Amino acid sequence: MPIQLDSHFWVAAAIIFVAIRLPIFRTGFWFGALNLGALGFILGGRPALAILCLATLLWGAAWAMERLSERLANLLFGATLAGLILLFFASKQLFELGIAGSLDARGMMIARAFELIAYSYLFLRAWDMLNAVRGGTRLVDPLTMSGFLAPFFMLPAGPINVYSAHAAFAQGDAPAAPSLAVFARGVETIVIGLFVKFVLAELLRLWVVGATGDWPTATFAGSAITFLYIYLDFAGYSLVALGIGGLLGVPTPRNFRWPFLATSLTDFWTRWHISLGDWLKRNLYFPIQLALMRRTNGEFPVLTATTGLVLAFTFAGIWHRLTLAFLAWGILFGLLLSIEKLVQDRWWRPLCRRYPGLAVAARWVGPVYVCLTVVAMLHLTAMAQMVGNDR
Repeated sequence: MPIQLDSHFWVAAAIIFVAIRLPIFRTGFWFGALNLGALGFILGGRPALAILCLATLLWGAAWAMERLSERLANLLFGATLAGLILLFFASKQLFELGIAGSLDARGMMIARAFELIAYSYLFLRAWDMLNAVRGGTRLVDPLTMSGFLAPFFMLPAGPINVYSAHAAFAQGDAPAAPSLAVFARGVETIVIGLFVKFVLAELLRLWVVGATGDWPTATFAGSAITFLYIYLDFAGYSLVALGIGGLLGVPTPRNFRWPFLATSLTDFWTRWHISLGDWLKRNLYFPIQLALMRRTNGEFPVLTATTGLVLAFTFAGIWHRLTLAFLAWGILFGLLLSIEKLVQDRWWRPLCRRYPGLAVAARWVGPVYVCLTVVAMLHLTAMAQMVGNDR
């Protein structure tokens, strides 16, 4: 059952809405404590305890990184990331065994703890924290970190919050009571999200596949309909989280901004799953590009940019699922973005300056090109796996 249909979820949200404004402890510490209570109330004690233990271990690694030499800190950073990657993929495998019925009731309770790691963006948040602390951002305490790693209202579909924003929030004063306008806007966002997810997306699902059927990913038209469902489902979840985060005063990034109006693939990734695109830029694309620029003395800017994009999207592909189909999707999408960027910089933008009408035409033709390309990429690679048709 989706977590947003669990009454415990809304009871926890209402309690935290009031309690977070009580100046009992520092804001981040207090939210971390309230959030752990919410996780225990909604999911059970073991998942909440697992999150606290993982947050403490990550805090220890980050604390050591701050105090070691640069060389040793980089080695510890790499070792911790390697451990996180192994834990992430092992957690996915364990949870999928659990939902397949291979675990007993006790094992399933343990698997629910691993579900948080596998499917709640916790892995990406942990990476973001380590990278930010290595770059000089202040390290928060373990309880505050647990509130960053697994905020109850961002389960199970994000968005991916930003460590630096949460660290600043943690040091601030308790959130003030929202004005009537802010409260109404937050409630409106939640209601729209619930409508998009549980009315529009579910009606589309029932109309196309019924209660238990497979999505029609064998044809391009079927993949297009499936992609529309993914958008409605995902955007609905994200809007609910955005609304609750706004009411609680907890930093919550916007995840979608009319992606089907994008005029280029680059523009698409500033509108679709925005928090993932920003995460890839912060933690993979920019660091890889900067390292390559330093190594080559800036002599091959196109090659370094292409390498950064391809590696970042290759990671995005296998992060979704460790299969050849998603690996191919990531590599191909990175290459397409690189080609598009090269064409835009060298030919398209100069042409638009000479012939302004081309830019006007792109506003109409661009969304068609983007939608066809995005759906075609998924249809040819990983669409069936994205909706679980291969299981």
